[in-house]
Amino acid sequence: MSGTSNTELYTSPTVPYSGPKSITKYKGGINYEGVAGKYFVANNKIRSVRRFEGDLLVESRFGQSIHMLAYDSNRINDRGDVRNEDYKNGGNPMILIRNRQRPLVKVGKKLELRNSPNPAVVMGTEQEKNTGGFLEEDINHDGSSFHITSGQTISKWVTTCYKKMFGMGEEVASFDANSKYTYPMLNGDQVVINSDRLIFSAKYGEIFHFSKKRYGVVTDADYTVDAHQPIILTTNTKAVINSPAIYLGELDETGEPALLGQTTINWMYELCNWLIEHTHWHKHSHVDAGKESPSQTQTPVQLQKIIALRDKLKSLLSRRVFITGGGFAPGKNGGTIPDGTAPTKINIASGEGIPGGWKGQNNRSA
Repeated sequence: MSGTSNTELYTSPTVPYSGPKSITKYKGGINYEGVAGKYFVANNKIRSVRRFEGDLLVESRFGQSIHMLAYDSNRINDRGDVRNEDYKNGGNPMILIRNRQRPLVKVGKKLELRNSPNPAVVMGTEQEKNTGGFLEEDINHDGSSFHITSGQTISKWVTTCYKKMFGMGEEVASFDANSKYTYPMLNGDQVVINSDRLIFSAKYGEIFHFSKKRYGVVTDADYTVDAHQPIILTTNTKAVINSPAIYLGELDETGEPALLGQTTINWMYELCNWLIEHTHWHKHSHVDAGKESPSQTQTPVQLQKIIALRDKLKSLLSRRVFITGGGFAPGKNGGTIPDGTAPTKINIASGEGIPGGWKGQNNRSA
């Protein structure tokens, strides 16, 4: 039998213990019932958590732990939280909850995050080499982590997302001057949760998110919001949707492009001016135009109406909704995403790259 345990699984290499049956099967499958108190198999790769003076530690034989401490491996942080008089000389209180320790690494070898722009490299240590050694908690490489920290200690957490956050190289150049965001240092009172998957569920009530400062969402894949009731977005300044294609309606099924307000106004204004010139500045007379003029005819009623229509063109422009078209909307990709979809590029002259397979015309439909 592989592995070791506190009690023997077998009275001899081939004869198992007899006694009260355990409902827990130490090996699983049919005909593998264990004997109570005799079925535990130790994992000889589990290491104890590194601890410091004054720590309170609860840990299992399977890689889980709850660790209450005030110091970390950086001895400079032992000066405590200088911003809080009560903890100025009392360390940096932390609670580190971990489920499944990180993989063991041979001494001098590297462990890196996969599929990530931030490898968060860990080097194998002498302390973890042998059974009975120890490991520090690692929020990037442990299975699931819940870190409550404070004071001088800085979280070693890094994102695995290739996608950049707005204000950190993602937006188009014209927005750079408007973004004053600086990524914070991950110290002070904070909670960091990290795992392969997070699920938040409110069975019968609400979920509320409150943030005193910036609220950011970054993902390398889709971001969806599905609601049975209305979706309401409210801001006191502006709302920006920065995308190569914006569909108001069903995804890839809304095939009628929106008019660009200012471009439409400019085109219609030129049309009105052409009509005005055509109606007004001919150097000849008509039979009903009165006395002949060497420079222009009299102003007819039609011309007055065209001038009035031209001067009211600005009333067609929305004062609230603005569209950036012609391929100027997309921001920078923010890094290459392996196996990801390339950003859409639109050519307004040729129509190349227009999503949704739009089959319309660049003129008035019949």
